[in-house]
Amino acid sequence: TLAERALRACEFVVVQDIRMTETARYADLLLPACPFTEYEGTFTNWERRVQRFWQAHPPQGEAKPDWQVFAELWLRMQRQTPPFNTREVAAEIARLVPAFAGCAYEQLGEHGVRL
Repeated sequence: TLAERALRACEFVVVQDIRMTETARYADLLLPACPFTEYEGTFTNWERRVQRFWQAHPPQGEAKPDWQVFAELWLRMQRQTPPFNTREVAAEIARLVPAFAGCAYEQLGEHGVRL
């Protein structure tokens, strides 16, 4: 497939996933990810509603939430301090993405906020 040819052509492939996938088989570096039940955060659904979800249990093994992996990479690549929790990530998104400007993490509640 086109995706397989593209992955084979890459000099170095990094994959972060919760399980061994076809894409992960091409990885030079495979990072363990957490399923959504192992961290808190937000998602935006098809009706543009930002909704919050809560951690059901702690991460297993060496897995880390996506935001934490990216924060650690950011810290190693830049001198600027990255966001270090879901509230800080949400605040950064609200600051940088106009559609999220009025969306405060604390206001999401159980039903979320429509953008």
